[in-house]
Amino acid sequence: MPYWSVMFLLLALTTGIVGFSGEAGSASGLAKLASAVFLVLLTLSLARQLLKNFELASTSKRRKP
Repeated sequence: MPYWSVMFLLLALTTGIVGFSGEAGSASGLAKLASAVFLVLLTLSLARQLLKNFELASTSKRRKP
């Protein structure tokens, strides 16, 4: 996902320099969308991993009879 964000950003900058404002606007919009999706997925993944580690830590401290 970060790869696509960088690719759309480069496309937006390149077309902006050349002067195609329509394409630059859509490419930067796609780059923003891809970045937002990446950040949401990263946050969810980190939260899930932290909860998983917390559950493992709390269950390993219990003594089983």
